[in-house]
Order: sequence, then structure tokens, then C-alpha cells
Amino acid sequence: MAHAAYLFGGIVQYDEPRWEPLELAVGEELMEWFMWMFEVRTTEHRCFQAYKHQATRRYLHVDHQGRAYAFRGERSGRDRYEQVPLPDAIELALCSWKYLGATADDLALVDAAIDRARDGLPTDPGE
Repeated sequence: MAHAAYLFGGIVQYDEPRWEPLELAVGEELMEWFMWMFEVRTTEHRCFQAYKHQATRRYLHVDHQGRAYAFRGERSGRDRYEQVPLPDAIELALCSWKYLGATADDLALVDAAIDRARDGLPTDPGE
């Protein structure tokens, strides 16, 4: 069984929002539903942004290259993240929205964002 390659890191700033990664990941129409929370830097010097969806309260972590990351808990005082496919990260962040008042138009935008991520952005670790 293969073991996940974890990235260790922490919050480096929460004062200057970076919206470009979110727009790249989900598109301009869905951006209004997210709050920028903070920027993470890993021990490998990767930086990515943490966004929280207003309705689902779930996070979407993405970088400027369109790669997504999932928070996997804390270990030895450092946060652990794992690179995950972008379509999976979008789906996980938004899957419960349909039960929380999303409109049919909102759900169509989610489907379109997932399809774009599958078709055009790096979605697999290592790409």
C-alpha cells in the first residue's frame, strides 16, 4: 500500500488576500461564495491559499499553478497537507452545498468548475 507524501507547513500571512488561485480553480462566478482565510508555506517552499466556502464552511486550498491541497491534521506542531487532484478538492469543498440552499444555477457552476479542472488544470500530484 502506498503512503501519502505529506507536506508540512503553516500559516505565513493572513493580511493580504490572494484571489488569483481561487479564480483559476473555480471561476469568477463562484468566487463570491468564498472567503480568503490565509496563506500557507510548506517546508518545501510551496505556497498556497486557503479559502472557506460561506455555505458549506469547507476549505479549498489551491496554489497559483492550480494544484490543490488537503489538510491532513497536525503532527509535531506542524500542519500536514497532501496534494490532491483539483476536481476532487472542489467537489469535497462544495458537495454539501446542494443541501444548504444552492440553486440549480449554483450547482451548474460547480459542475462546470469541476469539468474545467479535469480538462485543463493540473489535477494529479506531480503534474
